[in-house]
Amino acid sequence: MKETNDGTNERERAMQDLQTIKAFLEEGQRKLEDSGFHFMFWGLLIPLGMIAYRIGLSSLGETSAFARFFWPVLAGTGGLVSVVAGTLTGARARDKGFAEGISVSMWIGHLLSIAVLFAVHYAAGTANTVAFLGAVAIILGLAYWLYGSLIGLAWFKCVGPLWWIAAVVMSFNGIAVASIVLAATTFACSFVPGCVLFLAKRAGRRL
Repeated sequence: MKETNDGTNERERAMQDLQTIKAFLEEGQRKLEDSGFHFMFWGLLIPLGMIAYRIGLSSLGETSAFARFFWPVLAGTGGLVSVVAGTLTGARARDKGFAEGISVSMWIGHLLSIAVLFAVHYAAGTANTVAFLGAVAIILGLAYWLYGSLIGLAWFKCVGPLWWIAAVVMSFNGIAVASIVLAATTFACSFVPGCVLFLAKRAGRRL
């Protein structure tokens, strides 16, 4: 009788574990759907910023204040918009689930890594280099790969290697071509997935 009860308890615990995992994955995917705006925003901001930067650089020069402060101002403004939008549309802290907490922490961690990397290169005068752009692409690829794996979303996970391929392509070219590659990759790997997430949420269907 005891063995029967033990077996029943083990099956119940296994079912509870499966339900917990399922709930975690579903919550993570819902959180990703809610992030469609952010992906679309950055997927447009960086390519448009790259175009504006190149136009300004050609007329003002690489030693101008425009060249020094354009990207810090653009990235800072973009980050502020994302924070405000996330605050207005996100769940309150006490209402956040476990998966959402991990999601937010993971993305903030990767974006802070990029910010610190930029600060280091900026202070060293090497922010406008292929090495810096390649490192950004590698970090973003890791973020997509880890998050896609975490929530069990294969198509989102597979976006990660596209960033890594872009980093390799950039390494064989100069800064002008590398900038174009990064801008194009940002559009393809951020704006396009953002549209997919946004449309999926509006249609009320699961990814």
